[in-house]
Amino acid sequence: MKLTASLLASVLSIMVATAAPLEGRDNPHNVEPYQDKHSDVAKLFVRAGEKAGKPLANGPTIGSAEWKALYPPVEKVPDVSLTPKSWTAALAAAKKAGGYPSGVPLTTADASGNYAYPAGVNPSVEPVCSFPNGCNKASDFYNAPDGVLALSFDDGPTAATTNLTNFIKKNQISASHNMIGSHIVELPTQFQQIIASGGHLSVHTWSHMHNSALTDEQILAEIGWCMQVIYDNSGLVPKFWRPPYGDLDNRVRFIAENVFNLITVTWNRDSRDWAIPSLFDQTVQKSVDEVRSYVNGSKSPGMNILEHELNNACVTVFETVYTDYVNDGWDIRNLVSLVGRRRL
Repeated sequence: MKLTASLLASVLSIMVATAAPLEGRDNPHNVEPYQDKHSDVAKLFVRAGEKAGKPLANGPTIGSAEWKALYPPVEKVPDVSLTPKSWTAALAAAKKAGGYPSGVPLTTADASGNYAYPAGVNPSVEPVCSFPNGCNKASDFYNAPDGVLALSFDDGPTAATTNLTNFIKKNQISASHNMIGSHIVELPTQFQQIIASGGHLSVHTWSHMHNSALTDEQILAEIGWCMQVIYDNSGLVPKFWRPPYGDLDNRVRFIAENVFNLITVTWNRDSRDWAIPSLFDQTVQKSVDEVRSYVNGSKSPGMNILEHELNNACVTVFETVYTDYVNDGWDIRNLVSLVGRRRL
């Protein structure tokens, strides 16, 4: 498939026709789903010789070796020597402007693969404020408004994306998709399926690593290259992101929010679908039961639930509980319309 100006225009028209009505509902603070194409952040992703909002108009065929060569190797932290100079300059400028959280050390993994801060550091309070250790910031999207289900899926695109997007279109709903940049390079057809379903495009980094264990420059590359591949193949610069594993602290927040102007999304409920089928004896039925316990529980606060399109088992969990969401009166929305009215 050749990425041409006409194809890109078609993609954008699909998104306007299918996603905008849902994203525009009850959005009193007028939060935009994407960055303004003329903003300083958007300019970071415009390649030499291009016009804003019109990426790769005469570029290589999507999926070709030439197209893949535009990006770092997949499924690993990008080599920081590949980072565009404009990104590193933006990071330096953000630090110079102030607010960079000093005193936030990197985590390291133990023999079991668990990441921890050095001895003597309390990650649940300032200056670290680690989400896995129970610390949330007012700028994080954590609790959904009462009675609302914030619908988003992590780790796409995957082979399971086809089934998920077909279900979404059939039921005329809209979801946010927190996407791994490497997966877009590997599965560009499924990426286009997300767009065609009216999906809201959001960032889940390039290779799904633990951010707190990375240097500033590596975090910059992980977020930046994911935003780049989304922009190159949609004309849209993401405004939202969810950190992999929820691995978020003030140092990671600073880079995401002050360099890339991203809204950080965490979660307040966990379907545990990510553990199917190999971890903790988790099964589809166990995840279904977990989600139903939330559905039948209190609607205050609403559900900002962690769900995945990692495999067909994850998709089956969502498809199974969808009727429960509807029958119990949950207001199902993607992330965009919720940020202005979230319950802090």
